[in-house]
Amino acid sequence: MTQVTPLQRKALLLAAALSGFTLVLVGAVAGRIVSDPLRSATVPTAMTLPTPPPTPGPDPVVQALLDQRAAEYQTMIQQANDRLAQANRQLRQAYSAAAVAADRPAAPPPTYLSAERAAQIAALVAPGASLAQMPELVNFQGAAAFEVVLDAGTLYIDAASGQVLYNGVATMVAASGGGGGGGEHEHEDEDEEGDDG
Repeated sequence: MTQVTPLQRKALLLAAALSGFTLVLVGAVAGRIVSDPLRSATVPTAMTLPTPPPTPGPDPVVQALLDQRAAEYQTMIQQANDRLAQANRQLRQAYSAAAVAADRPAAPPPTYLSAERAAQIAALVAPGASLAQMPELVNFQGAAAFEVVLDAGTLYIDAASGQVLYNGVATMVAASGGGGGGGEHEHEDEDEEGDDG
């Protein structure tokens, strides 16, 4: 025979005690169920619940207010939808106009005179004057123009058409009194006239 250790013996006694306790508990519950007179005498039956009384409709005044409010909401919703439809139409028109504008070819850039041509025009306007610096493309009163600085004054010549926009040479001659003490250039002109004659 095999020898049982003290630990095994304790485990065997504990298992036997728990088994006995479980058997006693199951027996007590079974006896209670069998001996309960109320439980065995009652047979469950289906109960019929009373139907609740029909609820009356809302008060006619309240119902009229509800209907009026619902009609107002429907009107406001329709107005909002109409405004949205109008805005969508305007957007479609704007988009189509933008698409048409995008399809058109861009205007060609303007052709401008050269700086040399502006200097030639200045020489025609102010004969005998010499360039103080090369003509420069500037914005003169919102128009592209060449600023031609001469020793006798400044001219602004439209870069696209060649028209003189401002003649500072003419104002300098007028300011000098039209020939009385007008400077070296006038004396040189007199000398040249005297040599010719």
